[in-house]
Amino acid sequence: MIEKRKYMCPTCGTKTEVETNHWGEVYSGCKNCLAGILYCIEPIAIDERNGWDKILVKVEHYRINVSTEEGYADYKVIEDRNKHLVCAAFINPQFSTRMKEIGKRSEGLITLYKPTQWKGQYVSSIGRLHDWEETIYPNEAIKEGYYIDFLGNEIRV
Repeated sequence: MIEKRKYMCPTCGTKTEVETNHWGEVYSGCKNCLAGILYCIEPIAIDERNGWDKILVKVEHYRINVSTEEGYADYKVIEDRNKHLVCAAFINPQFSTRMKEIGKRSEGLITLYKPTQWKGQYVSSIGRLHDWEETIYPNEAIKEGYYIDFLGNEIRV
């Protein structure tokens, strides 16, 4: 049955009601920060998430101008560190807003829940995250993104 349920944007915290037939993620998008995913905050959904395995990780956000020697060297370190990962890159302008929100919300440790069915993607306390994600800007010298530092932890599948 389709009902109105309470949802929250994990990126900016905006709460809204969504008409849906389940208690999982919905992809209708946040009207405030344009993040693409909302999490159900009804008690049944919160109880289910509380039963998931979780670990604490750090999200390393960066914004670098690679046209400078220092910027290029800093970005090369990030590339080398993450070369074993597939970088999810998005051109859509809404992702620059998402990056700014992730940068604000990723201070300190965040909770990472079980992986999704797609390799390299996770449900977290600040929204769906990739192992490594970048926004593509028209100015190719600007590199902005984040990567997950697992801090030596492993997440059980």
